[in-house]
Amino acid sequence: MKNTNAHTSRFDIAICNPPYCRKLHLEILDELVLHCDEIVNISPSDWLTNKTSRFRKKSKINTFKNLAIKIDDVLVMSREQMNKDFGMLAWTDLAISKFNNKASFDLDSLIIKDFFYEKVILKVLRMDAVFNHFIEGYRNFDTPYVTLPVFRGNVGNEKECSEWICPKREFAFSRNGGIRKATINFKTEEEAENFFLSLQTKFMRFLRTRLDSSMGISWNYCPYMKDYTQPWTDERFCDYFGITDEEKKVIEETINKIDNKDLQKERVVSE
Repeated sequence: MKNTNAHTSRFDIAICNPPYCRKLHLEILDELVLHCDEIVNISPSDWLTNKTSRFRKKSKINTFKNLAIKIDDVLVMSREQMNKDFGMLAWTDLAISKFNNKASFDLDSLIIKDFFYEKVILKVLRMDAVFNHFIEGYRNFDTPYVTLPVFRGNVGNEKECSEWICPKREFAFSRNGGIRKATINFKTEEEAENFFLSLQTKFMRFLRTRLDSSMGISWNYCPYMKDYTQPWTDERFCDYFGITDEEKKVIEETINKIDNKDLQKERVVSE
């Protein structure tokens, strides 16, 4: 500690794990960097790694831009790895970050800019989104509908975190649920059914896994296709976004791996 004045005190280093509540941990860090030469912090990584955050003016990365540029080094660890190595019950990926005033870390290096980022995610940002076609908490059962949740996924359940919506029809077309659910409505039952099935495709589930790692569902990044009178299959999605055969294999292998891992867990529980 440099001195004892409450307003100008400076510390050589701070090691912290602030509470995660929306952006509270970032507000704490934003104040802390004013009083410390260095900070080592562990907190959710989504504000740094979310592939769409840089395109939103009010995103965390843009709101706390002055904090982000003070990152000197960062190690991002998946929630599965954190839980295994530290005996935690993390619900999202975490970042162990080092901050100082002489930082030079390339934050863009945290974004995986592969074929899916270039061909799909950047294009989705310019498209109409499902988010524009429902109001959270408002449900209309007078016309054909699909019930949309705001949250999906349980801690450590990779399969559920790859789903936009529960694949079970009794939930997807249910009239039950609280204020954190809504309906998206269509002119015909066929369109509602095709929309529901489109979210079950491996393409759409792959997109979900690439957008975020939390339980919240980014419906504002789920593309709303103009025509649901015909089914949107994996093949049709891949043709629309220009996905090659090799890239299709990556999508299929990724989702198959998630499903097989979940199936193995179910077998262990049943035994």
